[in-house]
Amino acid sequence: MDVSQLPDWLDARKGELGQGLDQKASPMTSKVPASLEQISTALGELAVASMQKEVPDRVKSVVSSSRDNYVAKVKKIVSELNVNQDAIGLSESLKSALEAITKVDARYGGRANFGFPNEVARLKKGLNGLVETYSALEEMIKDRKAKLKIVKEAEGILKELNKTADEIKALEARGKEASDAAHVAEDELEDKESDIERMAGSERAKKVAEMKDDAAELKARKQEIEAMLLNMLGPLERMFKKYAKAAAEGKVPMMNANKYSEEPVETYLRGDNTLPELLAKVQTALQANTIRVDGAEEEKMLKKIRAISFSYIDQFRNEHKDLVSKIRTLDVQIAENDVSKDVEKLEREKQSLASAKDEHAKSAAKITEETSEKKATLAELHKRLAEKLSEFISGKCDIIQ
Repeated sequence: MDVSQLPDWLDARKGELGQGLDQKASPMTSKVPASLEQISTALGELAVASMQKEVPDRVKSVVSSSRDNYVAKVKKIVSELNVNQDAIGLSESLKSALEAITKVDARYGGRANFGFPNEVARLKKGLNGLVETYSALEEMIKDRKAKLKIVKEAEGILKELNKTADEIKALEARGKEASDAAHVAEDELEDKESDIERMAGSERAKKVAEMKDDAAELKARKQEIEAMLLNMLGPLERMFKKYAKAAAEGKVPMMNANKYSEEPVETYLRGDNTLPELLAKVQTALQANTIRVDGAEEEKMLKKIRAISFSYIDQFRNEHKDLVSKIRTLDVQIAENDVSKDVEKLEREKQSLASAKDEHAKSAAKITEETSEKKATLAELHKRLAEKLSEFISGKCDIIQ
């Protein structure tokens, strides 16, 4: 049997089970209103009845309270009983009502009967009428009722089965969406890796690499010149300091002694042209003992000063100036053409795509697991439904999904 046909088939079976049943049950169901009327009258009498004189004073309040509760609860149960139903529905309602009244009777009936035996007896006569009607009705419809129970159970299983099938469809859609997203992320990841590879091997990147090599060579030469100048001027720092001190005392002109005493190489390379004159003043101050040092140091300093060729170091300064200009130009060009930041950006995007791919893949795997569990549940529901329908037709019934 096809699952899609089951709702109509089950409705048809319910119709068949109820066909002609109400007419057949009419002799029994028609007695219910009379029994209810008898119960209502008995409840009214019990509610206002006088208590038996034999009841001891010490229990009268308990007996009276039990009577009131008994009447109120039975009256409520009976008033809620719907007699305008088909035979099966009325049978179920009678069963529920009688079970509820039995519980009330167990709690309050004994004490109420102790104080009002006659009235309780009349009430129970009416209740017995309902019991007899229910028993006769139940006996007549029990076979159809059992079949109807199977139909209702099958409807319940079918409802759960359809719900599970819908859940599987939703999971499969979500799983496809997650899987597609993972594939898209994977494709984009491959594209991003290709972009990084192309950019890293581009002519622009090669040009930047060449410029960096050129800049490194220029910077090495620049540092070499600075080292040579430091080797020439560095030993004179102490003399410059002494001369600056003498100048501060008014013994010699200051010139640029302060600057040369702190940064001799940098001061010279910045374009200062007072070095020849300053060194001549230092030499004169040494010889005139305006700057006091021991004889060996004085001779050593004088040799250092005399060894300096200004045309030679001016060439170094000019070369240094040219190197600084070239390095600055290269640094600007490198910054303008450097692909490293673009590559870093692509690497970050690549990492983000890799994370997204992993998340989508994990989600797809989890959904696949949930789908498998739901399919196992669906298979079990198909099995249970087939068993239930086989029980109904007293034969074998297979379910086509």
